[in-house]
This record gives sequence, structure tokens and C-alpha cells, in this order.
Amino acid sequence: ADTALFRPSTKPTNEKFTIGYLGTFGLANHLEYLVEAIKAAPGTVEFVLMGSGAQYHKIKRMTEGLANVIWQEAGGKDKVKNVMARCDAIYVSFHHAPILSKGCPNKLFDGLAAGKLILINFRGWVQTLIESEGCGISYDPQKPEDLYKKLSPFISDAKVLEAAQNKSRKLAEQKFTPEIQLEQLRRFL
Repeated sequence: ADTALFRPSTKPTNEKFTIGYLGTFGLANHLEYLVEAIKAAPGTVEFVLMGSGAQYHKIKRMTEGLANVIWQEAGGKDKVKNVMARCDAIYVSFHHAPILSKGCPNKLFDGLAAGKLILINFRGWVQTLIESEGCGISYDPQKPEDLYKKLSPFISDAKVLEAAQNKSRKLAEQKFTPEIQLEQLRRFL
């Protein structure tokens, strides 16, 4: 988690609750889950999508005509940082394949460092981590409406959202900085 580059930010309270997907549009990400979540979203939620990959054009076509989607051109870490600053939550997606539950998309760590609520659609160690640390939620992507049932307290109460976001940043600082991870690798080796 690049805690020097990605920092918590506050956005105007009159803006919609914003969920960002900032990453790879690949087969392993199965962003069809995200499209279904977008379609099920209440009018108070918007999505910012940014990235590239083999499924980019397919997902862009699938979201055509949806008023709650904002597309951003892909860019480097500085651009990601600026787009992420507009978001309340970060969506992290994997296809439901057992092997993928062992991995972790890089954008999780950017989201933690930026102090964002983490939303995931898969099981595994990441689910256990974010739920036990109180910095995110997981949901069954086959039931996209469940995402909003779980997300409702964060949308309706700014203090609940802020508490979870603070826990994200704390988790990044305590477990996932490059210095901490390199020290763990050094000890392992």
C-alpha cells in the first residue's frame, strides 16, 4: 500500500455516494458482476470506472445508457489517485473461481491507503481481512441487490462511512506498507 501517494481525502457532502472501479478489465475480474451491481444501484449511488484490459470495450458497451456511470480514461498512479479522491468506496472484483480467492487485486491496497470503504464480490482471505478489520463488505454477486442492503448504513450515515474509511487507512499503515512487507519478506528469506 503506497501510503505516501494515496492519502485519505474528503469530498463535498452534497455529492452522490461514489463507488470506483479503478483497475484491470480482465477475464479474471469478471466485471459482469459490476455491471449487475450498477443496474441494481439506487439513484443516490454513482460509479466511476477507469482502467484497461481485454474486457474494457465489452463492459463499456454493457453500461451504455446507464445514467449512474462515469468513465475516466486510464492513467498512471497520479491519475488513479485523483480519481480515487472522488470515491467513497472502491469495488474489487474477481470471478468466482476457487484459485482466485487466494489472490488479491492490487487496487485493494490503493483503496486501503486512500482510506476508502472496500467492496468485494468474492470469498477468501481478503473477505476475512476486510470484514474482521471493519473496513469493507463482501456480497454475493449473484444477488446484486444485497450489496445495497449491506451498503445502506454507510450511505445513510457519514460517521459510519468515515469510521470504516479510517480503519482502511489504519490497516494499510499497520500491515501493508512497502517497508512492512519487505521486512516480512526479509525474515521469510
